[in-house]
Amino acid sequence: MPQKNLAVELLRKLLTEEIKVRSRRNLVQSRLFSEMLQKAILKYQNRAIETAAVIEELVGLARDMREAAKRGEELNLTDDEVAFYDALEVNDSAVKVLGDENLRIIARELVDTVRRNVTIDWTAREAVRARLAHHRKAHLAQARLSTRQTGEGYTNSAGASGVALQGLGNVKIQ
Repeated sequence: MPQKNLAVELLRKLLTEEIKVRSRRNLVQSRLFSEMLQKAILKYQNRAIETAAVIEELVGLARDMREAAKRGEELNLTDDEVAFYDALEVNDSAVKVLGDENLRIIARELVDTVRRNVTIDWTAREAVRARLAHHRKAHLAQARLSTRQTGEGYTNSAGASGVALQGLGNVKIQ
């Protein structure tokens, strides 16, 4: 690619997006890869390394990220279990005291416990929706009343203007 700086920017954006995706699943990995990306880009911006060198580092980072994704298979853990495993593994003394196999068992048990105990309170979600719908209706009703009385325009909650024209009745704003 003749414009190597564009290649660097493209790689940076791709890696940033992949890190965002990982952050939803595995915060430890996400932070690690984010730090690695920031260091490489900072060296490049400070002209400590050339464009070709930063491209090599970013490609290496992408390889590391791909290998990290495969790590769960090697450990015989699901993605969720790997996330807990990584969180436990960050503590070096835990690794020394408990050992690798015990960390895997703990990670599996944590995921199982969380899954069994997670409940979604759908009533709270529906209550929020109902309050928002009521608020919108009340706001529009007040705006219509104000428009009828003054004949002037109004602004709805989305910021759109409405104008009441004489003889046309209610003006709807979506």
